[in-house]
Amino acid sequence: MRLIWRAMAIGTLSVIVACGELTAQAVTISIPSEVLGTVRDVYVRLPLGYEMRSDFYPVLYFTDGEAIDRIAVPIVDSLARAETIPEVILVGIPHEDRRSDLTPTALQSRPGSGGGEEFFRFIAEELIPHIDATYRTRPTRVLYGHSLGGLFAAYAMVRDPGLFAAYIASSPVIAWDDWYVRELADARFSAWDDRSLFLALSAGSEEEPRFLDTGKEFAAWLEQNAPESLRWSFRVYDGEDHMSVWPHSFRDGLVEFFSQSEAGPAGVAEPPQTLSPEG
Repeated sequence: MRLIWRAMAIGTLSVIVACGELTAQAVTISIPSEVLGTVRDVYVRLPLGYEMRSDFYPVLYFTDGEAIDRIAVPIVDSLARAETIPEVILVGIPHEDRRSDLTPTALQSRPGSGGGEEFFRFIAEELIPHIDATYRTRPTRVLYGHSLGGLFAAYAMVRDPGLFAAYIASSPVIAWDDWYVRELADARFSAWDDRSLFLALSAGSEEEPRFLDTGKEFAAWLEQNAPESLRWSFRVYDGEDHMSVWPHSFRDGLVEFFSQSEAGPAGVAEPPQTLSPEG
């Protein structure tokens, strides 16, 4: 089944989940960005009963935030109810110019591309500090992206490994600009520290070669070159195409990471030690 994106309303949203007296709150916040020279609207969805608790939560950052209600919310809720993953704060980042935000370099054949570095700095220097200052967050951060968002997730991992604990790259356009991300990784893996990081790569068996074949090639390269501290996986979903693979990769990436993470399936009631963006 193909997925249909639904536009996100701007402003405070009404409660979208109810369970007894506990509610899950969803709001849209506006963040003035000096890095981007504009104001960016970001969707924040708090866990069930957030206001009635004192727990601190991991934070899941989701590119293509316009799809967060359709994909992320029901999957996260289902997994949290089953105690397969902990409850998380969801942060969905919509895009006014998706190609610019999610590509690390500019290509003449792709007009408007190449704003990924500024978008990364917006997340690292402005968005994450705002979220951490406003909500009860743990230092366990996860970044998810699909297609160009998957490319951005892989870029973010090699750009600053300490910013997120886990990177989930679904059907990434990984060979962008003659394998720019792979070249960057090759240069930086040699100086990789011992921090344990997680990368989940995936593609559908019915996808075009630019997603499936390049994903396989990148996985083979990681097999030979990835540092030991990087836990990574590559999955091919039989019978799935570029859009239908999206929710499967999201769900399985979360389950795989949190099943091996110290974050565990339950929240904590005291603030954890805070990590800076650089580590």
